[in-house]
Amino acid sequence: MTLVKPFYLFSALAGLGFIAQWILMILNGSLFAMILASWTNTFPDGSALKTWTGFWPIDFTLGILVVFFGGLLDSTDLLNHEPFLLLADLILSLAVCGTMTLVEDRRDRKKGPLRFPAFWQLMWNFFGAASIMPTFSRYYVMNRCVNSPGLSRDQAQALPFTALCMLAISSALFAPALLGAEPFRIQDSVIVWFLAPVAVGPFQDLVSALISRSSSVYKGFGSPISVAYSIVGTVSAVIHIFVLLRTFQNPELSWSRVYWPCPSAVQPGPTLIHESALLFIQFGHMTVSASILAIGAYMIGSKKALASSSLAERLWTNTPVLKLMAVEGIFGPGAALAWLMSTRERERNVDDALSKKA
Repeated sequence: MTLVKPFYLFSALAGLGFIAQWILMILNGSLFAMILASWTNTFPDGSALKTWTGFWPIDFTLGILVVFFGGLLDSTDLLNHEPFLLLADLILSLAVCGTMTLVEDRRDRKKGPLRFPAFWQLMWNFFGAASIMPTFSRYYVMNRCVNSPGLSRDQAQALPFTALCMLAISSALFAPALLGAEPFRIQDSVIVWFLAPVAVGPFQDLVSALISRSSSVYKGFGSPISVAYSIVGTVSAVIHIFVLLRTFQNPELSWSRVYWPCPSAVQPGPTLIHESALLFIQFGHMTVSASILAIGAYMIGSKKALASSSLAERLWTNTPVLKLMAVEGIFGPGAALAWLMSTRERERNVDDALSKKA
């Protein structure tokens, strides 16, 4: 079966994601409401919005972000709060996507659009994953789907530790709200989570340098890239299963309310920003899920077409899109991406071992 060229498919996904998130926010008035709240430093309910730098353009931009997340993180019972549950599912899925951006950056840091992982993460943290993740996926499929450079030993061995750092960043968004911190501390957690990707690259390089200096002592992991994906993928899967179980076990929660977008639920009034933010992340979750399925389809299709070796052909023909769909349906998009990338690394390791023996 001939697949649609990735440029057209992923561009269509990105365009639809942009319309679903930003154009709807303009049409339903929630974007203007968020801008007004940030402009006046006041939430719609009258509570104060914190300032951070004293430089108005920066504080205004960060304020829009904080107003957006305010409704998603503001509840007396967050674990029975549908927007919070979906946000946790999406953010942990994006932790896997963030690991992917770092891995691909470290494959080739000199050229190509897959460099600068902090840029990609900041972009989907602020502008939404519905348009940014398909764009990154398009570049991945077009540049790395078949052949991609390897990583240096030190960079590869540092990845499991950076994966833990990714999870810590995600936890920083949720921990203050779950612990009942005061509103200003919750606002700070949004800013920390948003800006933290800037520190991930330096953290990776620092750990890599430490591993290089202790190479005679530290033996490392057998397949560190797969380990890194397994760490973030497992946590993403656990959170996804928790959200599903919480939703189905609690009669006050609804699966459709958590995952299925309902634009008509966004109405003028005190819940305008809250409902619009939920709609925004619902479209983000759907588009991330679709992008991961599309990546898998192109990767599998490319391997079947090339059939570069009988072993590679066996590995990938036994990994059909239906299996990827099953993993994603049960364990969520983050776990599906981690599984897909781990499978790719196992194939790479086997091929490298065979080439050394030849």
